[in-house]
Amino acid sequence: MLIVILYIITAALVAAPLLLILKRREFQQYFVYFIAASGFLFLNVIGSVSRNVTAYGKLSFYIANLAIACAFAAFYPVIRHAASTRQWQTFERRFSAIDLNTSWIRTYVRLLGTIAAVSLLLFFIFGALPLIFRFDLFGDWGLLIQARTAVVSLPGFYWISLGLFEIPLFLTIVLGMMRLLDRDRQSAESLYWRKFYRIVVFCSLLGSILYLNKQYLMYLLAAVLLVRTIADNRLSLKRLFSLAAAAFGSLFFLYWIYLGQAAVKFIAQTVFHRLFEVYAWGGAVAFWLFPEYISFLHGTSFVNPDHLFPYRQIRVDLLIYPFIYKDQGGNAPLAAIYENYVNFGWWGICIGIVLMLLAIWIITLLSWSPEPFYAWMAVYLSIKTLLLWQAPFWFGLFDPTLCVFLICLFIGKWIVSRENHVSRRLLADKEREG
Repeated sequence: MLIVILYIITAALVAAPLLLILKRREFQQYFVYFIAASGFLFLNVIGSVSRNVTAYGKLSFYIANLAIACAFAAFYPVIRHAASTRQWQTFERRFSAIDLNTSWIRTYVRLLGTIAAVSLLLFFIFGALPLIFRFDLFGDWGLLIQARTAVVSLPGFYWISLGLFEIPLFLTIVLGMMRLLDRDRQSAESLYWRKFYRIVVFCSLLGSILYLNKQYLMYLLAAVLLVRTIADNRLSLKRLFSLAAAAFGSLFFLYWIYLGQAAVKFIAQTVFHRLFEVYAWGGAVAFWLFPEYISFLHGTSFVNPDHLFPYRQIRVDLLIYPFIYKDQGGNAPLAAIYENYVNFGWWGICIGIVLMLLAIWIITLLSWSPEPFYAWMAVYLSIKTLLLWQAPFWFGLFDPTLCVFLICLFIGKWIVSRENHVSRRLLADKEREG
């Protein structure tokens, strides 16, 4: 009974600020907070009262969730106060001055699109046959997982994946925001970018489906919904349910390939498990195991590239997996804050909460910048905060591949915008001389 009470209080504390944001039409200002809090609510809280989770759920697990919820509830008035002290501008006002004919954005988008297309083509030719064409594996979950592991293990895959998945996701956000915030213009240039947006979304979804990548497929659908909600500054229930249906339909198709059957009830249970239960279940198992059966790890679960530090990494995901799936064949990643707990106990929970709120604060400041590039980056990173409710900080926040990708985006933007500025200045000088 006490667990149910803690569950209700936790859900209410997280949901209340989200409902206020929607009611006050503040989504453009606080969408980063909204996405991060929604991720915690749906991925870690909603399924935490299922029978599978409560079978392992110690009271401390639910108290930890309550502490996270209290932190979110307390942080909402803090960022509202910060917004009131700044001269915040709507996205429409910030983007209205952009001339798509002369802006560096045109060159930048084409550059990213070319890199993404070339990456997909080269990987298709020299890498691995798309898994969706491996008809011999359809219906065999184990062999498909092995095939996906083989693809991921290809030399340089994590860098190639930037062109396959990350750039298309970022492009979807950039073109989506430009298209929607520029929708009142009916110029040929504006219509061109709208067509480009549709092509990018189609190709991005296709790339994820070709390699059976459920995670990026969901990210892309979330990006489409997020961009539209930011532009409208409100959440349309019709659009939400439409994209939810598209997401379920896509997952149904992919799980049908994995399972070789179209049992709606079973696939629906699998989708519910993957979206709402598995991460709460992993957290419950972690609180059940540590420290009663296994001592706290004191940081040894963190990645240790090339044995840079004097310890051997302990894979917590391998420890958790057998308690969920009853075999030894896979991994069950822990949410970032839960992995902090298995390393440092309650101090780890406190540190994790601080890191999460700090990330939200920094990304929110980016979203308030008058520079469009930082607004795109904020939308992209806000979607990435969802990963922190599924995986550790060192994978979701400090992943070297992601860090290099962000640096390359900044460098590419600086080079293109600098070149555009120089070209326009030279053109202006020639006009004056003429």
